[in-house]
Amino acid sequence: MVWKGWARLISGYEKLLTHPKAATWAGAALVANVLLNAWLGDDGFISFRAVDNFVNGHGLVYNVGERVQAFSNPLLVLLLLPIHGATRWMGIDSIYFTSLAFSFLHLGLFIYLARRIANSPIVLAFGLITMFLHGPIVDYFTSGLENSLNFLLVAALVYYLAQNNTNKAYIVMGLLLVSRLDLVVLVLPLLIYSLYHSPDFKAKWWCLVRVGGPVGAWLVFALVYYGSYLPNSMIAKSAFRPGIISILHHDWSYLMGSQYFHPWTFILPTVLSLGFMAKWRVLEYWEKGLTLGALAYLIFPFGLGGDFMAGRFQTVPTVLLILLVTRRIGSISTWIPLQLCMILIWLVHSNSILNQWKELAWLGLKETKGYNVTMDEITWVKKKFFLSIAEEKLFYLSSTNLTIKLAFILKRGIIQHFDLYYWGAREVGLRYRVTNQEKVVKKTMAGVPPYYGGPKMYLTDNVGIVDPLIARLPKKPSDNWRVGHVRRVYPVGYLESLRGDNNQIEDPQVAALYHDLRLAHRSPELFERERWEAIWRLNTGYHHIPYDYR
Repeated sequence: MVWKGWARLISGYEKLLTHPKAATWAGAALVANVLLNAWLGDDGFISFRAVDNFVNGHGLVYNVGERVQAFSNPLLVLLLLPIHGATRWMGIDSIYFTSLAFSFLHLGLFIYLARRIANSPIVLAFGLITMFLHGPIVDYFTSGLENSLNFLLVAALVYYLAQNNTNKAYIVMGLLLVSRLDLVVLVLPLLIYSLYHSPDFKAKWWCLVRVGGPVGAWLVFALVYYGSYLPNSMIAKSAFRPGIISILHHDWSYLMGSQYFHPWTFILPTVLSLGFMAKWRVLEYWEKGLTLGALAYLIFPFGLGGDFMAGRFQTVPTVLLILLVTRRIGSISTWIPLQLCMILIWLVHSNSILNQWKELAWLGLKETKGYNVTMDEITWVKKKFFLSIAEEKLFYLSSTNLTIKLAFILKRGIIQHFDLYYWGAREVGLRYRVTNQEKVVKKTMAGVPPYYGGPKMYLTDNVGIVDPLIARLPKKPSDNWRVGHVRRVYPVGYLESLRGDNNQIEDPQVAALYHDLRLAHRSPELFERERWEAIWRLNTGYHHIPYDYR
């Protein structure tokens, strides 16, 4: 009896997907889901601060007067420059709306390309519904990070390869690397396959030129302008080398934490890749390369101890695999049980977007009636951590959700009540902008307060996201660390050096490192000899700082 009921459910769902307008409904549902859950996180404002500084004539920097690449998404930053420049007349909060609008532009173009990639409207509907049900994909279509741009780029890559337009596909591969350098893990298998299948040396050469052109141009610019071709956060991660046991411990936390918040984080891409690889013999070379790249990028974070954001790094390979499946499969019958299971989890899981909608409706009703919402009133925020892994959206959704804020603004009718973070991060920054408080700041969020604090506010952080010296200081291997947030000890005299604008660090080895950093990042002349000597030392491992530095 149960089996017959399940069979009827599958048959009925398949008929629903075969409706002529099923793909249109699925696309509209995906857009609506992203719209209802649109939000911004603190990390996005690290990039926004560099954009704002550039537009206001201070250079593409985080702290004015110090050329450090604090952001890790150069392509998004470059694309936001003209948009922010054209909309800054709207006020300091304009970046909130322009960033979300840019993400929705990516979403619209993505759906357009997905329609061109899928081999039928039925399969397209299946793919879009799968994305609708996958929490991290919906979450990171917004957030202020580069994920939505990467979704669009992988869609363009699959589209051009399917059209046999390899020249444009190679350029898109290069743009992916500019968008985020660690996407080389995803792109490399495809590049190897492409070189192997190129007919002659000339074709191989042009393949490398088109892929390497965009990323090579950025890396040269970064080395000349910033003194380093790596983002500061990557330098901070590479300076910390925990033991293998510690990495495995954090990998386990990453796996369990991600599955706790989003059960399909690893299951869905694994099932999609296995199902896709069942057709391995008939796949084209580029499909094989992209499948291997997606699997490699899924595994890649485990070599670093995972990531602190639940589900974020799995979104790009998952989207890529969904696009590949919608292009290749002819029938969705074998995939329907998987999607019905996703729907069931979506309905009952405590952290699913459906349950968050209920909270959002309540929060929006309270805010539009003029009540303050506190952290303790948000029941699901209490579950924002699991084994040190965070559901990032739960930190910011109630205060940065677009739907709530639009309702709040329309109800009140005045923009002054638009508090981007209700616990005061925006106000903290604004106080630094308008008062004469101490301008060298530590121990604060690296995104919102410095963005609103303005160009006079200088932030140093003890995890090395924006601070070039802290990023290069070692930390003894231990289990007491969090991925992306490895805290270091400030050297004696360092804060005094920042406030006095000279080198007062007591430890001679750290002082020598700081001397070279000042030459590389603060020298007014980009091409002076002393600066390039310092850049050479910084990028060739010349400085060796002991664990017991002072």
